[in-house]
Amino acid sequence: MTGDVIVGFPTEDEAAFAHTLELVETTGLSRVHAFPYSPRPGTRTDGDDPVPPDVKRDRSRRLRALADAQGRAFVERRIGARDCVLVERVDGDGIATGYARDYTPWRLEAAGVPPGAIVDAVALAADDVGVLARMA
Repeated sequence: MTGDVIVGFPTEDEAAFAHTLELVETTGLSRVHAFPYSPRPGTRTDGDDPVPPDVKRDRSRRLRALADAQGRAFVERRIGARDCVLVERVDGDGIATGYARDYTPWRLEAAGVPPGAIVDAVALAADDVGVLARMA
């Protein structure tokens, strides 16, 4: 599960940001798109931007680090699992990339398998990109 989070909203202090981190952790988000708050004309907070840019950058970094760690742990729990993978593309070396039912990215040797095919695969390892697998 992924989410979009705005950091540095005018009322966000460190305690509020800690609640955001807690929410991301308890929901198990595996990827977060973190955006720094910026004022928008015509809104109630149009002229209000008290959170310094360096604080917004630091909070964005911390938030992404948490989500990245959770995403990696989720992918590692898939090792040994079997799943159906929708092949999106196959490179010149016969390595296919695609997605399982839960939208986890998988890579596996699948020479001769056309894009759009659904293959049965077994997860062998994990990396920062997703699951490394073989066809079952």
